[in-house]
Amino acid sequence: MAQPRYSRPHESESWDSSLDKGLREELAAICHEIRTPMNIVAGMIDLLMRTDLDAKQQGYLDALKGASEHLLSLMNDVLDSSRIESGKLELDQLPFDLYKLLEANVNALHLQSQLSEFDIYLELGDTVPQHVVGDPRRLNQVLFNLMSNALKYTDQGNITLAAHLEGIEGQEAKVRFSVADTGPGIAPEDQSRILAKYEQGAEARGGTGLGLFISKRLVELMGGEISLHSELGQGANFSFAIDLAIDLHPEADTSLDPDSEENSSNAHILVAEDFPTQRTMITALLEAKGYTVSGAADGQEALDMVSSQLTESGPAPFDLIVMDIQMPRMDGLSAARHIQALFPENTPPIPIVALTGDVLTVDRGLCLEAGMCDYVRKPVHARDLYRAVERNLSGAARCVTEPDRAVDFAKALDLMDGQRDVLMVTCLAVIGNFPIRLVELQEAASSQDWENMRRIAHSFKSTARTLGAETLADTALAMETALTEDRSHDAQTLLTEFEPQVETVINEIERFIQGG
Repeated sequence: MAQPRYSRPHESESWDSSLDKGLREELAAICHEIRTPMNIVAGMIDLLMRTDLDAKQQGYLDALKGASEHLLSLMNDVLDSSRIESGKLELDQLPFDLYKLLEANVNALHLQSQLSEFDIYLELGDTVPQHVVGDPRRLNQVLFNLMSNALKYTDQGNITLAAHLEGIEGQEAKVRFSVADTGPGIAPEDQSRILAKYEQGAEARGGTGLGLFISKRLVELMGGEISLHSELGQGANFSFAIDLAIDLHPEADTSLDPDSEENSSNAHILVAEDFPTQRTMITALLEAKGYTVSGAADGQEALDMVSSQLTESGPAPFDLIVMDIQMPRMDGLSAARHIQALFPENTPPIPIVALTGDVLTVDRGLCLEAGMCDYVRKPVHARDLYRAVERNLSGAARCVTEPDRAVDFAKALDLMDGQRDVLMVTCLAVIGNFPIRLVELQEAASSQDWENMRRIAHSFKSTARTLGAETLADTALAMETALTEDRSHDAQTLLTEFEPQVETVINEIERFIQGG
């Protein structure tokens, strides 16, 4: 008789309740530190697998690759759980091919289940849109978690990944995803708790017990809810529905095939990364595609290499730069700004791809503000790196260099000693405070309360300077000065200029928070 998939909670509950916040944070910090060298191990294994190997060596590497991927998966589970609990996990809004994402999940499961006695199916509704906008990485994570969970408990029969359209409203499609298996099923009394943390089956088969919990929370962040239908001996079906924006103008996929031997470009790429082993791995991955690669240990060295080889009439010394954000001597953001400033106004800048550990919205905004074109998450995966490189070498990505923006976020970050969290909190406060203060300023002008109007203008000036909104700060200063000198008519004239400036600043801050 098949055993139910999940047993009653036991020691995991008591362990979770005794695990205080400090210990969870320490565990997450340890996983974060281990993840980078572990990813380098995985990257070096990938490179080694491209060489000539005999059957025994290939077997050793396959086992090593599987073990390293398992360790990375465990650490990522802990990190994601920590981010979710702290409210720091944010979703991207990127265009992607939904069909390819679903097919990739099925193919990945096929590779894991080659010796198993069951079939894997993809059921795709005819009306499901192919090109959509959402967070492909997190959607993929949810589906892969659900399918891996089904794989653990299905010994025979089949596993089916399905996607069907439930409806369209405007340019948004509601798509229902489901993962069904023919495993032993889940007892009714256990179904209400299996999406909790650290829950595993009656026969624990590896993992942290976080996969389903993380999937549940990710789906909630996407605006959906995971539901479960199961009977003992009849398998289980996990499903959820989320809204995905329909991409009406999808770009052709110009990314490199990571399994191809060469690229079509003779591009010269500069890799700026302070961690030598990471720099070596990225260099090897790019050289494996036929690129010429030079290395720099920090932002200052990268800047020196570009400036020393730059001539007035000749081409740029590098076709593309891959730049870590956090480096000693000069960080990647500062280096990017200095490098882009070397080029005349009408000259296309060197595309710069950022390497960043946690791509929060503030990091994306700062990358774009500094003149970077794209970013790759750390730990670096070959496919992500190749796609970003090809996308920017082909011109599919657009470098953002807007010297006349109303807010200089890079300057604001410098004033805040590089503390991104402080900058984000300030931006959020401004969005909430500026509209209210503007109404108070207008009311003071209408009631001819010049002293109150002067005080409000002064507060606008101070906040605007802190945020790098120099034009707004200058207008506020002029208004304050006019009121100090009893030139109320001039102050009222300045107010008509000030109002649209405030709106512009708020709009730019909102775009910055949303990632550019």
